[in-house]
Amino acid sequence: MGSPATRAAAPAVRARGLRLCAGSRVLLRDADLTVAEGEILLLAGPSGAGKTAFLRLLAGLLRPGDPGFAFGGSLEVLGEEVVGRARTRRGRVGVVFQDHALFTGLTAAENVAFALDHREGGPRGEAPESFLEPLGIPGDAPIRELSGGQRQRVAIARAVASSPSLIVWDEPTSGLDPALCDRVGELIRE
Repeated sequence: MGSPATRAAAPAVRARGLRLCAGSRVLLRDADLTVAEGEILLLAGPSGAGKTAFLRLLAGLLRPGDPGFAFGGSLEVLGEEVVGRARTRRGRVGVVFQDHALFTGLTAAENVAFALDHREGGPRGEAPESFLEPLGIPGDAPIRELSGGQRQRVAIARAVASSPSLIVWDEPTSGLDPALCDRVGELIRE
């Protein structure tokens, strides 16, 4: 083993022999994957292949004992093993859901403020609008009055505002025009 300065950093995600089943369907069988810190990885596959279920497992939203799902093997997320544990104390994982998962009774700024208020370490003085303005969303916009593409951008702003160590994106550019797809791609790289 090398000194701490020469040892490679632990990967952000490492799967070894990962198995994921939904009911009787095997979604992943003996999957191996390593994602380094700072790396961007795209998962591609047909609808129903298990991409969203895998992202939910990464984010801690799918746990042992959840009805209809079974998994085995090893999955380390931010240095913590998550398979076989009911709860783990992993680092912060942000999620941009395909269906947005926003609080529809709140404004765009209030949705982002929720993330700011609940992130590790608490508020640091950032205004919710500072996350929304680059994406072209006014802070006072009621969520229920926004288009699907606008809601997607609010979901992105909320995920980024939480200062996560890892962000998983479930179809982050669905419903966006080409120019906004480019901007979202830039944001992901940042």
